[in-house]
Amino acid sequence: MQAHAYAASDIEIIPMQDIEAAYARMLKSDVKYRFVIDMQSLKDEAAQAA
Repeated sequence: MQAHAYAASDIEIIPMQDIEAAYARMLKSDVKYRFVIDMQSLKDEAAQAA
């Protein structure tokens, strides 16, 4: 029988448009959580432009 370990991470969801600010925060070590990029924000922006 195998034991399964589950690890959960705290995340911060950011829109694609804030990727540069998130990168700057990472360089300054001002990050407590993992960044997850919301790809839907890119599709929403494209739909608004059309």
